[in-house]
Amino acid sequence: MFNFVWGNDNKTVYYTRSTDVLRPHQVWAHQVGTPQESDVLVFQEDDDSIFIDVGSTKDQRFVTINGNSLSSSEVRVLDAGHDFSAGALPELTVIAPRAEGVEYYVDHHDVRSLQGVFFEQKETTDDNDQQLSELTLDWRL
Repeated sequence: MFNFVWGNDNKTVYYTRSTDVLRPHQVWAHQVGTPQESDVLVFQEDDDSIFIDVGSTKDQRFVTINGNSLSSSEVRVLDAGHDFSAGALPELTVIAPRAEGVEYYVDHHDVRSLQGVFFEQKETTDDNDQQLSELTLDWRL
């Protein structure tokens, strides 16, 4: 395990697992009080050039799955309050597809009554340009 983050129910832990060469490539969900054999695979990255880490947004509404290489990134988000008791996997939403030479990071903030907004910080390696933008996604809790 390289890193972990708690879900909003205070009993789910999302954590990464590594390959034999210590490349984090999977995100698993563990329910406290259950055996590790019952953990659920949430995401797997098969590209050997991508390292996976897991985090959460500052408002703790979303778990982030960040896939990074030396020159690109891709972020997926899932509801930090996902209930695994029904047996369904959480819905993963890609913020922006991976693009060579573009690295980005996201956060979420509740700026409207029931609708939050994702913010993306993007950096391109070609001209070292940085941008901060508000993203409109057709995805709400």
